[in-house]
Order: sequence, then structure tokens, then C-alpha cells
Amino acid sequence: MVHHIEDPARRRGRWRRPLVAFATATAVVGVLAAPGIAPVANSFGSPSPFLSWHQLMDIQGKMNETASAVEQVSGQIGSQALAGVVAAPETKHLTIYWHGELAPEVRAVVAHSPVRVDVKSAPHSAQDLKDASREVTRIADSVGVRITDVAMPQDGSGLTATVVGGEADAQRLRRAVASVSVPVTVEANGTESISLGEPSRRSDPSAGGAQIIAPFCSTAFAIKYRDENAMLTADHCFMPNNETNVRYGVDDSGGQGPAIGTRISPHIVRQDERGPVYLDAAVIKPSSNITMDQQIWTGGAADQSSISQTKKWVSAAQVAHEGNWICNEGSRSGEICNIQVTTKVTDYYAKGPDNLGGEIEHHYMYGWKALKQFTAADNSSIAARRGDSGGPVVLGGGPGLPGAPPNITALGIVSATTGGTWSCKTPGKTMATTCSGGIMFVGLEDALPMLGAKIGVRDWSTGHVSWEDYGSGGGGVAMGSDPKPHDHTELVDGNGAAMAYDLPSGRLVGSQPGDPRADWEILQTTDGGWMFRNLAAPNEYLGQSADVGLQMSDWEGGHWYFHLQIKGGNCLALWPGASVPNSIATPGNAPCDHNDENQLFKLVPVGDEDADLPSTPGPPPADSLHLPSQQPPVKPSGPSVDAAYSFLAQRLDAHGTGSTLRVPRSYQGGHFEDPKLFGPDGFQASFTYDNALVITAFLQRGGTDDVAHATALGDSLLYAQAHDITPDGRIRASYEPDPFVKTPSGEPYVGGFSVYTGNMAWAGMALTRLYRVTGQQRFLDGALKAANWIQNNTADTRGAGGYTGGLRNDDGTGQTMVPLTWKATEHNIDTGAFFAMLAGVTGDAGWAQRSTNAFRFVKSVQAANGHLWTGTGLDGVTTNDDVEPEDVQTWSYLATLDPSYAPAVDWAAGRMAATDGPYSGVGFSGKDTSGVWFEGTAHLLAAYQVRRADGDAAKAATLMATLQKAQSGAANTDGKGIVAASHDGLDTGEGDFYYSSLHTGATAWYVIAAQGGNPFRL
Repeated sequence: MVHHIEDPARRRGRWRRPLVAFATATAVVGVLAAPGIAPVANSFGSPSPFLSWHQLMDIQGKMNETASAVEQVSGQIGSQALAGVVAAPETKHLTIYWHGELAPEVRAVVAHSPVRVDVKSAPHSAQDLKDASREVTRIADSVGVRITDVAMPQDGSGLTATVVGGEADAQRLRRAVASVSVPVTVEANGTESISLGEPSRRSDPSAGGAQIIAPFCSTAFAIKYRDENAMLTADHCFMPNNETNVRYGVDDSGGQGPAIGTRISPHIVRQDERGPVYLDAAVIKPSSNITMDQQIWTGGAADQSSISQTKKWVSAAQVAHEGNWICNEGSRSGEICNIQVTTKVTDYYAKGPDNLGGEIEHHYMYGWKALKQFTAADNSSIAARRGDSGGPVVLGGGPGLPGAPPNITALGIVSATTGGTWSCKTPGKTMATTCSGGIMFVGLEDALPMLGAKIGVRDWSTGHVSWEDYGSGGGGVAMGSDPKPHDHTELVDGNGAAMAYDLPSGRLVGSQPGDPRADWEILQTTDGGWMFRNLAAPNEYLGQSADVGLQMSDWEGGHWYFHLQIKGGNCLALWPGASVPNSIATPGNAPCDHNDENQLFKLVPVGDEDADLPSTPGPPPADSLHLPSQQPPVKPSGPSVDAAYSFLAQRLDAHGTGSTLRVPRSYQGGHFEDPKLFGPDGFQASFTYDNALVITAFLQRGGTDDVAHATALGDSLLYAQAHDITPDGRIRASYEPDPFVKTPSGEPYVGGFSVYTGNMAWAGMALTRLYRVTGQQRFLDGALKAANWIQNNTADTRGAGGYTGGLRNDDGTGQTMVPLTWKATEHNIDTGAFFAMLAGVTGDAGWAQRSTNAFRFVKSVQAANGHLWTGTGLDGVTTNDDVEPEDVQTWSYLATLDPSYAPAVDWAAGRMAATDGPYSGVGFSGKDTSGVWFEGTAHLLAAYQVRRADGDAAKAATLMATLQKAQSGAANTDGKGIVAASHDGLDTGEGDFYYSSLHTGATAWYVIAAQGGNPFRL
């Protein structure tokens, strides 16, 4: 094949335009140890790094949503199956351990996850470990070694057995289990568990968490068993000797009251060589005068004042995961939270009453260990007391969370102690009982299917009750209401006003909840403080002052509110109708006052503006922006978008499939097939900008095949970066597709050796998005290399600052690189967006400051009527007003969502309006509007879709129709892709021309815009 080394400035290689590469796929990498669970409390009372328990629970809910979807993937077998999941919110990402080749269904789940997911390779599946655990317990019995439990690490690396005796017993068991099919770690000096029922909530027994006696135990959750309403509790709450199936409540004196029900479930048991192995779960059929309902008791213990106890509805049920924060709601202790799940166990042993005045040890199967943690708001070491057995375990965190509908999410049944025991007092009483620092609980994912039961969940807003199960085999699916996604938060004060940032004035203002300007992302600073990044103006930070962040101080009157404490001990206040300076680096003029509601803020999830707001919010501030109409975006017909995706896939797979490194040819057909100009095979270049857009497009839809395609192309960009003749992080303007990698040198086949700042930024945005989607560190590493190259080679202090054009190559070999001293508005838009993405995923305020530098330049080239000039001359200062390109007009708005750039969108739509036969759109600039530039028309469509102002929906519909007509009827179309222009020779005004030839970049922009996407924002 003959290759033509092109000049990218002459073939729309985007010499002043960067390229987006958003690839996503889940690559399985080597096993890493699961993150340790050791939270550190912050001054606000929730575990670091969270500002509130609500923020923690929001992230945890999203993690569990993804984890449950992976657990229920069908067709898992021994050679291709889940090993485990770690969902510790403080890590800010979910870790999935998978044995064997990753199933396509899992890739799809990961691609659509609302949280970052790391997928790691596991040497063994969960089922393999469960089977091996039975062998370990058999061997332990045969050699006379008592064990406390067999734990199953979520990374699938093996099993951990803990023996009751010392090192000698541990060594004996190590020798004996050497032949087991999985690695077994044996630890000495284990502490025996004690069942949390006692031999002899005083309250209504119809809800979970109520007290039952003989022995003292608790009820768990209302269920349906064999089509009868019933109640869950622990199996060991029924005596193993002289067993009675009747359970009693308590009378007014605390003694035995009337029977509340009879056991109707058999022991769930498997027989091992040593004897029976029980599942610690059982079912109570209520007496005729009692109706079990879908509520649990929260608040104080059974023996405390009834004023402190409240019934709350169970609105969902989920599978527990390692790292989750939970609450024990047993009757003896009442509500105890700040407990964190640490380990999944396959087998454990616990002592309990035998109804003859003694104790008996039982061997149990399937449980979760959870340990009490310390926070500033809760320094107790107690996780449970005897009498909590059989009680509810629910998702929860700090005080009050489980008691706020609809947040009662059922997880399991209290079974036994873990983490050591000691003598302690019953709440409100002098009587002694046994306390523990941790609990063992049976997950509903095991209890329900093995019992053949369904749990009752109630939609608290409608009152509708449904009965849900987990399927079979403890596969685990999320039940009830899905966690409502709240990606960002608002800061709402005690008067109901929201803190917002007004970009035109550069000031903080008071506004109504729901104002887009009041949408903030939370980041932690290096000193342990906090800052808030405004999502409508992503270069503006509240709380960033040098390297010191805001300190959060809890309001003494209640944990829902907090102060924004700035330097000098003063507090930020938001007075109705007033604004405060953008910079809060110096003390404000308002001493902290717990009685001033203008200083008291709460975090309210975006999209839930009414949650926990004061009952009488203040009047709307006078300076609130007019919100755009909420018209739904135009939705394309399915076949058109699907056909465009087929075009992109075919183009990418022309020279390889699967994970093969490859790049797609950018242009095809018509002018670009002229053998006199380009050789017998036509114009072969694959531009980095186009490739980045192709990756973005695949990720926009996010199907299994889309993710695989995007990942292969993203890995190809990484390969080109790592194997460049100057491997300093640069990515070249274009590459050749056949071959992409030269043999035997292994170098990428470069088409255009120039390195343009905009292209580098687009590639960096792509790699950042790959990291965000897949969690794979290699993509973030590549993005940071590209970012550092831009910063080190193009940062400029002349005039308004910003970044220069990069390096141009004139000899076709890459040996001579000429610095470009002009600055392009487009390049600075791309760089600003890229650096803002990095600031968001890394929390590094340095990238935010550099993003501000780029956007400062963009603002400097905005004309009085709102449109933007192309950039500067060679001096980096003088405005270049020769051409007014369309892209910087729409991209400035898409990258910032800044209302001050909205007029530029409308200016471009009028100034560059073009009609050519059946096609109506825009040209590249006002220099030539004889034909329609279809890529630019898609830019404008994307801006309308995102802006959604009055009239935008109708305008978008017109542009959508034009692009679909071009797909089906333009010259040189194949009915799938989009050609670059409506006729050959469309002049850009920059010495370049577009042709009616199929173009990957134009096609990618079409599918992104058609689906309402925005490649500049994560």
C-alpha cells in the first residue's frame, strides 16, 4: 500500500483543533490487595473524606447498584465468574474481582456504572472458595483443631481460617490444609463468637427490631413465606435442646407475655462430616391477633423510653458488600450505626444457649463480619449486645439516617459477635450483659432464597407494598427502589436560599434551589479542608484559598446543618438578595453565629431540591437567572444512529478486530480516492482529532461492543504516545492505518508529525474519560503525560496568558520541530476543558488553576457582541480577526456551560447559516456559505441539545433532519456515515477545503449530538 504523508493543515487534520479520544472498556489486570477499611473521622462527624453521612450514603448506594447488577449476571460458571466486590465509599470507586475471562454483560454494566469501577483478576471464583471452605472445616475437625471462622477474601486469592488455639494448633492445620485446591491462610488465637441471644423490645412485636424472649432475641423483617405473612429472625433464637417453636413477647413488667408466633420454617442445614452446618435464619408465623408489617423499630433500645423509638418503613433491600456502612437495629441495643462491613465468611462457629442452663456451639454457614468504627460524633466501641440476635441489619451511617424515609434498606439478620466481647450494661439499666465490638450477620441474599421467602418493601410515597426475592443461590440483586442518582450537591442555607456562582459578575450570589449555577462538586484539599467546584462555571472554586480549604463545623443545634468556616474563625454567610466576594481567602465580616440561619448550610442532592429544606423558604433572590425551558432534547430515529455506529465500527475494524491496536481511516470516497493526488489506495490518514471523536461516540452509547471498540482505539493512542521517537508524552497530528505499527521497529506509523496543543488536549480528554469509565490507571497516566506536555511546552505569559499552538513539523520526519507562537481560541477551549476534567478526577487544584488560565484567554478574545475571534497573531497578543470559525462559538458554550457564551451560539447560527438544496446548516465560517459543513452543523445541534433554551428544540429538529438527509442522500454516502460537506471544495477561509467524502469525525459528532452528548464534560 502506498502511503501519502500529508500536511494536516491542508487536509483538516485540525492543525488548530484538538481531538477527542474517549475509549472505554474493562481490562482485567493483575490482582491487587483489597483496600484496607480504616476510616478516619473528620470534624463534621462523618468518616473522612465525606462532609456528611448523606454524601457517603449517596456514593455507597451507587456502588451497591453496580455491584448488585454484576452479581446477577447470568451464566456464571467456575471458569468465568465473580470472586467478590469491595464497595467502601471512602475509596470513591468500586472494585470487582472476576475469575476468568470477563463476561460481556459485566463490561456493559461497568460502562454504564454511575461510579468508577476497577475490575481486577481473581485466581478463584466465589463458588470455588465456598466449595474449598467445606474441605477446610472437615480437615480441621479431623485433626482436632477448633476454628472460629473461615473467611473468604473478596479478591478471590484464597481462604483464611482462624483457629481458637495458639501457634501450635495453627501450624498443625496449615500442614493439614496444604492439599486443599485453593491457598489457605491459617491465623492463631481467634476469639470465639457468641450468639447474640440470651437465655430469658418490649413493644409492639409486629415490626422488625422488636423484643422477644426465652431467650432474649429480636425480630428482623416482615416476609412472605409459603404465601403467608411472617417474620424473619435468627435460627438460634429457637432452642436446640427441648426445642419449642413458640416465641413470646413481654408484658408490662418485663416478664413473659403472650405468644407472638410459631416457628414454621425447618432448619436450613447441610451435613458435613463433623455434623450439621446451619444457616442462622428462621421464620415466625404470627399469632392470629398480630399482623406483621413492613416496618422496623429504630431509635432507642427496648428498655428505654418509648419516646425514643420510632417505626420506619422498609423501602428497599440489597446485598451487603465489603466496605458498606451499616446499622444494627436489635432490640437490646437499639439503633447502633458507624459499623462497617469487613469480611465475607463461608463458615463460622458460635456458642449459644441450650435451654438447659448451659451453652452449645453451632457451626454456621454464610455470614458477613462488620466492625464498629470511631467518628467524631460517636466514639463508642459497642456494635451489639446479647439480645440483638435475629434483629435487623440495615444500610446506614451516622445518627438518624436509617430513620429518614425512604432510606431503610434491609441487608440481613444479626447472628453473633465478632471482634471481642466484654461485660457491659443494658441501655438505661444496671443489669449486666455481653457487648461486642463487631457483629456477624446473615445476608438476605443467602437467607431469602434458602428459606424460599420474599421480603416486603413499601413505597413510602404511595403506600404500595411489594414482595421481592433475591433469586436463587444467593446471587444477589438489588430490590425495592433503586438509589436515586445525585452526582452533585447544592449548598442551601437556613432560609432556603442556595449558594450560586454568577460567572458574568464573578461573584457568589443567593439563588433558588434548582438554579444550574448552584450545582457544586465536592473536593478535598491537601490540608483536610474542603472546596466546592461550580459545575456551571467549572473553573471557579468556593473555598480554594492558597492551599487552605473551608473547614466544616457542625451546628450545635443539629447535625443536618454546618458552617462554612473561613480563615480567622469567621463564617461565610448568605444574606438574602446580597452577594459576597468570589475570593474567600481573607476573613469575612461575620463572626460565626449558631443562631444566624444565613450562616447555616446543608448539603441537598441536586435533583432533590425539596429534601430537608426549611418549611418556609425565603423569597427568591431578585438576581436569579431566567432558567431555560425544560423541553426534552430531540431524539433521533433509532435506525439512523445505529447505521452511523455501524459505519464507525466498520471503519475501525478494517484492519483488525478485538483488542488489536488499530486506527480508522478518517476520509473515504470522492475527492480522497484520486490516485493522482494520493496514490492508488487513496488518502489514508487517521487524524487524532477524528479518532478521539470516534471513541467519544462509542462511549456515548456504551454498549458492550461500543466499549470494546472505544478501548481498542484508546489503547492505540496510548501505544502511539509510549512508542513515539520522542517519548515525552506527545501525540502526533495523524497516523497511518495499514500498518499502524511498523515492523520490526514497533514504532507507530506517523502520517503528520506536528504536535498541536488542541489535538493533545482532545486526546487527553479522551484518556481522562477512559479512566473515569474503566478505572484503569494507564489511561489517567496517559492523560497526565499529555497534560504535562501541554503545560511544559505551550504555557504562555504574554497578553492574556493561555497556551500557544504547539510544534509544527516541516520535514516529514519529525526531526525538526518549529514552535508555534500564535494562540488559537479553539486550542485554549480544549485545554481548559481537559484541565478541568483532570482537576475533577484527581482533586488537584493545580489543574483547576491551569484551566482558569486557558479560559481567561478565551474570555479575552470575546467581542462585545458575544462572538469569539479565532485567536492571536505570532506575538501572542494581537487579535487575529481574519476568520471567525464556527467551532469556537459553539465549543465555548459546550465546554463551560457559561451563559455569557450563549450569544456566540446564536451568532454562529446566523452569521454562518448555509443552505444547499435540501440541506440547511452552517458553513465553517462566514467566508463560504455556499454549502453545508455537516460536522459544524452537528456542533450547533449539540449546543442546542445541551442549552435547551426557548426555541432550541425546533432549531435542533431542523439540523437533525439535515444530517439524516445527508446520511441517506448526499454525494458519496454509503447510507451509514456522514460526509464532510454538501459539495466539494467548501472553503474554510483558512486555506483549506472540505469535500463530500465520508468522514469519521463528522459521523461521530452526529451520533454524539443526536443523543444529547457533550464531549467537553465528564
